[in-house]
Amino acid sequence: KLSHLKDEIALLKQFVQAEKPVLGICLGAQLLAAAVGSEVAAGEKEIGWFPVRKLPDAFKDPVLRRLPENFPALMWHGDHFPLPKGAAHLLSTEKCSCAGFRYGKKAYGLVAHLEMTAAMVDEMVAGSRKELAAAGVEVSGILEDTSEHAEPVEELARVMWRAWVGLLG
Repeated sequence: KLSHLKDEIALLKQFVQAEKPVLGICLGAQLLAAAVGSEVAAGEKEIGWFPVRKLPDAFKDPVLRRLPENFPALMWHGDHFPLPKGAAHLLSTEKCSCAGFRYGKKAYGLVAHLEMTAAMVDEMVAGSRKELAAAGVEVSGILEDTSEHAEPVEELARVMWRAWVGLLG
């Protein structure tokens, strides 16, 4: 599925082996999962704001432990992967059993888009109207949810980014 990105996957393997910090979001999480042995495959689309659940490993994780047990996040994917063997299972949603993982001490894969601001979501929606219509996703619903969730999620993301930057040493 990701064969056109084999160079990126090889680079991620090198980073993981060297224990360098990695943060892969959405496609980046898929690439990281592939780099550490999981198979990425097409699955059910999950587009919009969905509840994310923190799993037991996340409560003691240095990057995610300060996030609440449940929080909304923008999801925008159709490819899925199982938890990589040996990884800490951090996050899940109803449709995405592996929405976040840590491999080793410093390699994170997050399917959830915690990096998105309201302006970024607006821009992404504007450029994706055909994709959204084909997936049966209501643009107005995403925009309404964005106005409700984006600002609080930005604060959660800042907490997470500060903790992740601490891994850079």
